Amino acid sequence: MTDADLDRIGSALGLKLPAFHRRFMLHYPRWLAERQPEWSDVEKWEARRQQAGIIKLLLERGARPTDQDARGKRVYQAATSEWIRALLSEAKSG
Repeated sequence: MTDADLDRIGSALGLKLPAFHRRFMLHYPRWLAERQPEWSDVEKWEARRQQAGIIKLLLERGARPTDQDARGKRVYQAATSEWIRALLSEAKSG
């Protein structure tokens, strides 16, 4: 995650992200974010519901699946889960 990514998120949400959150996100280990924990199904469903809510909020506030990160990678290309790609596809077609 880059400063530009965080600026776009803050802009899409219509708020200024707190400094502690920016520091946390800028230094969050990429390997940890990509690692899939072995949760129970109930925990997965709850996490997925919350993540879907965040994604939908960002899309409602103007984020687009075609937005790019600092390296030119589009949001849709960066999505690693099929259910996230499905949400983004709905936004592209809708």
